[in-house]
Amino acid sequence: MSKERANNQTAREREAAIKQAAKGHEQDRTERQVSMKGAGDVLGKHGGAAITQPSHHHKPPKQTRAKGKNPPKASSPGKGRPTPKQSAPRTPAGKKRQHAPTGRPDGPLARRRRLRVRLLIGLLLLVNIVAAVVWRDWAVSLAVLIGSAILAPLLAAILLRRKK
Repeated sequence: MSKERANNQTAREREAAIKQAAKGHEQDRTERQVSMKGAGDVLGKHGGAAITQPSHHHKPPKQTRAKGKNPPKASSPGKGRPTPKQSAPRTPAGKKRQHAPTGRPDGPLARRRRLRVRLLIGLLLLVNIVAAVVWRDWAVSLAVLIGSAILAPLLAAILLRRKK
């Protein structure tokens, strides 16, 4: 098989997987919509804010069993391992998925907290350095190091606590 034919085949397979994933996503969305229709009655008493209450009139759909002794459990939705159709990627090729924000929190409060943590660590480091310089005995330096490691969380709790 030539390189061009192989590339065309992989492109067709990728497009088929994308279509299959989109079809599975649409099916999941419709199943969620159907299950949510009878999930609750909406009460609009609180200034336009809707509060959902569980409805006592809705019965969940009956579970139907496949004919035969051992129905396939892996292909049934929500049980066992997902089928290849269910585990296919949901985003088209070439597009990046939108993730929840991760990493370091940003903002003035987070910056202030980071500054305070850095100052606390710097203070403890300075105490350890001064202890090592003043007392040349390694046992005293080790004791100061252990003491600062033990006191660090306590000092952080006292100095860095949030005000209510």
